[in-house]
Amino acid sequence: MKQRWILLIEIILFSFLLCTIVSGQEVMFHYNAEHTGDFSPVAGTIGNTVSLNWKFETGDGIEFSSPIVSDGIMYVGSRDGNVYALNASFGKQLWNFTTNNPIFSTPAVGNGIVYIANGDVYALNSTTGRQIWNFTGDFPVGSNLAISKGIIYFEGGKMYAVNATDGSIIWSFSPYDFGRQSSYSPAVANGVVYAGFIDGNIYALNSTTGSQIWNFTPNTCGCSFTFSTPAIVNDIVYFVYSDMSANTRLYALNATTGLKIWDFYPGGYSVSSPAVSDGIVYVGSDDYNLYAVNATKGQLLWNFTAGEIISSPAVANGAVFFGSMDDSKIYSVNAKTGQQIWNYSTGSGITSSPAIADGALFIGSFDKNVYALNISGGEPLIPKTNPSSKQPSPSSKPTKSGALLLTIVCAMIVVSFFVKKKDF
Repeated sequence: MKQRWILLIEIILFSFLLCTIVSGQEVMFHYNAEHTGDFSPVAGTIGNTVSLNWKFETGDGIEFSSPIVSDGIMYVGSRDGNVYALNASFGKQLWNFTTNNPIFSTPAVGNGIVYIANGDVYALNSTTGRQIWNFTGDFPVGSNLAISKGIIYFEGGKMYAVNATDGSIIWSFSPYDFGRQSSYSPAVANGVVYAGFIDGNIYALNSTTGSQIWNFTPNTCGCSFTFSTPAIVNDIVYFVYSDMSANTRLYALNATTGLKIWDFYPGGYSVSSPAVSDGIVYVGSDDYNLYAVNATKGQLLWNFTAGEIISSPAVANGAVFFGSMDDSKIYSVNAKTGQQIWNYSTGSGITSSPAIADGALFIGSFDKNVYALNISGGEPLIPKTNPSSKQPSPSSKPTKSGALLLTIVCAMIVVSFFVKKKDF
């Protein structure tokens, strides 16, 4: 009898391990590989009040690195050169990994591995922080990462597609024959990778082979320029081209052909990456406004005035969240009307972008802290917590209860198999 119980326990533990591996998440900047910025599938209830759950101080400011949350763990990079893994509920540090340079990119996680770009790309065990592999490109890699189906895409002089398990190159792409610094962030949707390059074009590449499908040239001035991280929704690519002049534009392109659908001037010269949800595109601008634009027509729906907004907005179940650089506040705004719901003050400016999970918002600040805010209190903005949009989501277990159910089902299958074999 004792041996049977030992065997049963071993079977359950094996089942848990197996199901954890099978159900591994892929989470990254703006939530998914399409970088929609719509966290509704995992956000839980969003209310109309805010309070502090916890804050955690790093060794330096948290600048453009944004938190991500996966399986109850929050990951973020800091200017102090460390990647931190914290318990998302209590803010307790689980581990940190030290690199040689300040970290400005956002971590990504998939199948038990955390990835961070900091000159090199590092792959770390998500539980222990132990380095698994690192990758060195032709030029330093500082872009946010996109993970899709076990492949990591990033830009470091070239666009690279790398095996997420061992760091081996699958393909690389460059529009020119000689090396040039370029580190814009890609997005992936429906087998295509989209990203800007230093030649002033945004490219669509086959995600399997790296072959060019199309390229699009914005209205360039021949001077310094930047591309935002693209967002892809409903076969439309949304991105911001900025050359620090009135040529700065939010573009919408047909994702299949690369033809322009519309463009919109967001008022400033430095503009955030877009978020897209329920037919609305949201961008922040250094002209102190958050803009809401009709996703199919490019018409302004509303704008909300705050401090300088470079923090890329995030959307969840009826609200838009973003940080401000000069007034050091985190804002929640009604996604349909642009009316302020609440604001929360931090100790310094914010360019990090929010991540949302299970009724909490996570964001970094120049004051060295990462904040976890309870945003589920008060009256719910949407009575049901079902996703309010049809945006694609990572291949993940969306809730802890879902993970438990999956584990139980897997355990039952494995136990049933072994019971028949062992006849006990």
